[in-house]
Amino acid sequence: MSLAQIPINLWPPDLTEEVAVLEQEPEDMERSGSVKFEKAHDDLDYFKAAVVVPAGGRSFALKRYQNSPLPGVGLIVAKAPPAELRLQLRDALKALGIELSCVTWARYDLAG
Repeated sequence: MSLAQIPINLWPPDLTEEVAVLEQEPEDMERSGSVKFEKAHDDLDYFKAAVVVPAGGRSFALKRYQNSPLPGVGLIVAKAPPAELRLQLRDALKALGIELSCVTWARYDLAG
C-alpha cells in the first residue's frame, strides 16, 4: 500500500507538532512499501523524513534523526488543540496501517 507523498522541501509550514513516536524505523516502512523517506539535515542533525498526503485526510510527516539515541519515527501533525491532535494521530495511524500499540511515546495531553 503506497501513500501519496510530497517532497520534504514542500513540507507544509503548519506541520509542527510531534505527537507520537512509532516503533517502526524508516527502513521498516520503506520495506513494506508504504512510505519513501528522503535524507536531509537541519540545525540539529541529519535525518530521514517523509510528508504523507492521505486521500481525503490531513497531511502528516514522519521524521527520524540519524543520531537519535532512541529507536522509532516521530509523527508530526498540524498544530491544533489536544482533541484535534488525537484525531490527527488516529487518522495518521489508520493511513499507515499501524496499530495504536506501535506507539512508543505520545504527548501527555493526548491520553484518553
